[in-house]
Amino acid sequence: MSQSNQVVEQDEQAVGQIIEENAVTGEVLLGSSRVIFNFDPSKSSPRTARVPFTPPGKTKNSYIVLQGFNVEYTQTDFELQVLDVSLSIEGQTAICTATLRDKNRSPNGPEWKATVTGLLQHFGPAA
Repeated sequence: MSQSNQVVEQDEQAVGQIIEENAVTGEVLLGSSRVIFNFDPSKSSPRTARVPFTPPGKTKNSYIVLQGFNVEYTQTDFELQVLDVSLSIEGQTAICTATLRDKNRSPNGPEWKATVTGLLQHFGPAA
């Protein structure tokens, strides 16, 4: 089964809620870049990938947002139960944690691989 930018069933309470909101006031966009997280075939879940980055000079705040994903089982088709992707930043490292579970919810179930794309945005004071 392959999931590519498709809506995945979510908990009814989570649909339409803003989980985290950041206000950028008095700052301008200094630059942005894509970051790609690759998860090689494995049965383990969750998994975490880290990608270092260098922000533009004078960056005060950096944010990362989900831009897209492609997740698939590698051996055969299984019913997807849970797909969870989270992105964060620690210092100058972008972090992605991906969890994929089949309908049986086995923690180390079928082998899967993924590519997750995030958009880094860097803000700082106007020149």
